[in-house]
Parts: sequence; C-alpha cells; structure tokens
Amino acid sequence: MDDICFEKALAWREKKYFEVTADGPMFWCGRFLSAKMAELSGDVCSVIDSENYFHVNGILYPAEEIGEMNLVSGCDENVDRIAETINSQVRAGRDAIVFSDLEPVSMGITQQVTWCPMAVPEKEYSFLLPLFAYIPGSILASYRATLMGEPFFRGGGGMPYMTLGSNPIQVI
Repeated sequence: MDDICFEKALAWREKKYFEVTADGPMFWCGRFLSAKMAELSGDVCSVIDSENYFHVNGILYPAEEIGEMNLVSGCDENVDRIAETINSQVRAGRDAIVFSDLEPVSMGITQQVTWCPMAVPEKEYSFLLPLFAYIPGSILASYRATLMGEPFFRGGGGMPYMTLGSNPIQVI
C-alpha cells in the first residue's frame, strides 16, 4: 500500500484537481479524504457517488488534469455500477487509482487503473470499513503534500502547542 501510494503521488505531481468516487458508507469516507487533501496539500478534491458522476462530474475537463481516487468494497451491492463509473473515468482520460479488496478485473474494470489493495474488516466488524478505507487515501495525500514541499498541515493547526499542559481542556 505504501509503495503504491508513493508511486501514484509521484505520477500525480502535475495534477491540478482530484476527486474521490465512492458509494454508500464509503462516500462519507471519501468526504474525509477530500478534507485530508485540502488540509495537507491545499488541493481541490471533490467527492461524488457513482450515479451522480455520470450526471455531473463526468463532464469536468480537462480530464487529464484530474486524479481519480475510487473507494470500493467487495461487500457493496453495486460493485458493477462503480466499475462502470471507473471504466468511464479512464476512457475520458482520467488517471484512476482503485482502493479495494477486490482486484479490478474481478469487478468488471476493463480499463487500465492502479490497484491499491485495501484491507476490509470481517463482517462482524464492518462498522470499521470507513476507517480501513481512509488509510490508503490518507497515505497518498501525505505523500503528495511531502512531494510538493508543503509543511505539516500547511504550516497551521498549532500542533506544537497541543499538549496536555497547554490545552485549555481540563482532564478531571
């Protein structure tokens, strides 16, 4: 995962825009990844589901300037629909990475994509899926920020000052 995300960050050095495509609970993880891109590198990163991609974001151009991150869980009921979306993204000229527990070809992805295997929790712990899905995108965002020379959290956030000794919150 680490190596794949580093290689994609290198490949995307010149990208200007980013998008996360995800459905169901993964959509909300995508929103968090979008925020992480803004926090770490200051990049514009939209979030869309597979249905609305075809109605709205599929017409955004220039496609070759858009880095596409796709979150797919094998337990999703609409794996075939998001695979159709990913195929469309690549046919339009976007460079796509797929974070999933399934290999792209097994989902019906026929276009050339980068696959980053994503761990998925066992069924009884499925509530942890958004946390698992967040990890690879966060790694990618971190590498992008580092390659761009952005300081930690774009130089903000007051991280050096956030200790129990200086935090105004009292632990009782």
